[in-house]
Amino acid sequence: MKRARSPSPQELRARALPNSLLSEWKLLHGSVLALLPSADAVRRSLFGVPGKGLHLKVAAFDLDDTLILPRSGAVFPRDSPTDWRWLLPVVPQYLRLLYDAGFMVVILSNQAGIGGKAWNEKKAESVKQKIVNMSEALALPLTVFLATKEDVWRKPNVGMWGLLQDHASAAVSEKLLVARDPPGCALYVGDAAGRKTPTLAGRKKDFSCSDRKFAFNADVPFLTPEQLYRCPPTELFDGDGASAPKAAGKVISKRLLAAAAAPCEVDWGGLGPSELENLPSSYEHLTLHRINAEGERCSFATSAPAVFHRTAQEMVIFVGYPGCGKTTFFSRFLRPAGYIHINRDTLKTKAKCLSESARWWDAGKSVVVDNTNPSHADCMEFIALVRRSCPGRTPLPVRVFVFQASKALAMHMSNVRARLGLSPPIGRIAYNVFQSKHEAWTPASVKAANVEEVLEIPPVACFDGLQEGMRREFFLLS
Repeated sequence: MKRARSPSPQELRARALPNSLLSEWKLLHGSVLALLPSADAVRRSLFGVPGKGLHLKVAAFDLDDTLILPRSGAVFPRDSPTDWRWLLPVVPQYLRLLYDAGFMVVILSNQAGIGGKAWNEKKAESVKQKIVNMSEALALPLTVFLATKEDVWRKPNVGMWGLLQDHASAAVSEKLLVARDPPGCALYVGDAAGRKTPTLAGRKKDFSCSDRKFAFNADVPFLTPEQLYRCPPTELFDGDGASAPKAAGKVISKRLLAAAAAPCEVDWGGLGPSELENLPSSYEHLTLHRINAEGERCSFATSAPAVFHRTAQEMVIFVGYPGCGKTTFFSRFLRPAGYIHINRDTLKTKAKCLSESARWWDAGKSVVVDNTNPSHADCMEFIALVRRSCPGRTPLPVRVFVFQASKALAMHMSNVRARLGLSPPIGRIAYNVFQSKHEAWTPASVKAANVEEVLEIPPVACFDGLQEGMRREFFLLS
């Protein structure tokens, strides 16, 4: 009788993995490449929390510079499924420890090189096969979500975290949660942490802070690769029932959770949590700064309720970055008083804005020019309309409202609207153009323009009357 051939190591690894995890990639929402978890993979990571339903134990990771590096030694991986190696030799050990402790091992990675400008099938196949090879080498299933475009699914937006919860829930026909509470049952590990110090991947500093922001937005503990892989394996977990329900089994140790929560120097690369949290929440009793017609700087506090309109006819010219809240301000304070809205987004050309402004001004209406108007010359074209109808008048019945939202905050607000599906995101070029053309108003320029005043409008995190979900989305980092 012929002796049966012993299976090769590769065959043994393949048997440990469901075939679907080796080949059945999905493209979700035309943007996210995904290896979805099987029902069995979800069930082994489930536990119940009394009164709070079913929870999923998740250990989520970024991919490049967190789990793997290019084998070629290049800064960026080549379009080859073999151009990878583990970041450290111990990485497989830590992933196996997490998996054996009941955690679902998940990869959440931005891969805009696949679908950024046009779909790159070669790169897509390379990345997919690379991850399959990783799964085979580990002999454990990986759940994977790859954001392939510069859209709302890309980190630090939490779209992929939502997809994880939704598809894990669908796999077992139960509503599941992945959350910070109970402690130690979820974490996210990534290298884009806003550090200015050398990294395990050999970088002089982090290229961004998107991973730390993502964990903040998802409200899960964040660890760098250094923090995880330098933790002794014996100190990785706390025992059953130590800080979570006994049904959860082993959970991330209090030592690691303390490391995740410890204060550290972070370059948030724009807006950090405190900059959003410290914004005023109301226009009432708000201190405003202005330059009056005589060129004098002064400050005053708004009334309650705040009032920004005048009873006499006037023109108000807005100045500010695209998407910084100018139109919302108009709708809240000036439209109810009967002001006419002139906006290039709707009228399309400056010539049309000028002609409509002149038409309504001549009809005796107060007009708001709601464009970005970065330069004094942009404003002077509209001021000239008023000057022609009010020859010799000093000052002219014109006020300039300068919105003080920074470039980073304006871009963040655009991203918030895009996440809510209210408008497409505004391209970075528009912000750079405004920044390059912007001229600050000074006492001398106010007097030269012969306007009544220039009023600085600070950013305010006021959500009265806005779309549902705006408050929640606003405080998520972009």
